[in-house]
Amino acid sequence: KAEVMVRLTCSEAVTRALAADEEMISNVCLMIFDSTGSLEYSSYTTDPGSCRISLLKGERYSFYAFANFGYKIRAVTLEELKQTEYHLAYPDEYRSGLPMYAASDITITDDDIVELELERLMSRISIRMDRSRLSEGISLKVSSVRIGNCPKKTRVLAKNRVESIDDCFITGFSHKGDECIPLNTEDRNRMSEEISLYMFENMQGQFSDTPIGSDEEKVFEEYDRRRQTCSFVEIGLEYSSEEWISADVPLIYRFYLGDDRNSLDIERNCHYHITICPEDDGLKGDGWRIDKSG
Repeated sequence: KAEVMVRLTCSEAVTRALAADEEMISNVCLMIFDSTGSLEYSSYTTDPGSCRISLLKGERYSFYAFANFGYKIRAVTLEELKQTEYHLAYPDEYRSGLPMYAASDITITDDDIVELELERLMSRISIRMDRSRLSEGISLKVSSVRIGNCPKKTRVLAKNRVESIDDCFITGFSHKGDECIPLNTEDRNRMSEEISLYMFENMQGQFSDTPIGSDEEKVFEEYDRRRQTCSFVEIGLEYSSEEWISADVPLIYRFYLGDDRNSLDIERNCHYHITICPEDDGLKGDGWRIDKSG
């Protein structure tokens, strides 16, 4: 037999989020399966750190770690584990850390250290405003930002796709009022600071079979069922100009997510950067840019 020390690490966070601690690990469920897919070892702890486990030399094992789930996963076979789903209780609650997981197949050769790198099950969506293209006298103050059609649950060991409106929080993670101050704080180039939102993976594929020519085409017809399953960002703005003031009813900007113009995919453990670029009177519908290239 060999003594194996298991240690957990987090994949690097791009920046520290204001709303959630992206590196917090408050509890871990560790599971190890043998080459037949049967459970060899299982533990749950609220005091994460390294642990020592005795395993057979020359045998291949599948290591799985689930962080911040808040409970011990009950599965006795690997096939059963693959059906595991994580359900979100409420979109804005990440006090115990973002849900994460790690998976690795390892052949035990000798006393060794196994490091499992955790990946976040959620995507981070960072938003900022670029008001440099607005005409003089136009004011756009952000009053709210939210994610719509935010998945309630995710398949941990498989790609996740929302299939019906029942699988979504119609209103997901959101910021309101003073939480939106960074979006109303500008530098000399009229670029605002950022705020971040979080959501589970939602791999909805392509918007159209043929590439679309402009962002303003990425809008669903009223009868399109994808209106109920594809994730979007909706921003409320207090608008004022010489001709019109929004008063108590905010102007709403909505756009569907994806990492390019024709995509509707939101992938786990990715950081999406979105810059809202209203032009002229601020009422055009084609002023956003999404980039997850880093």
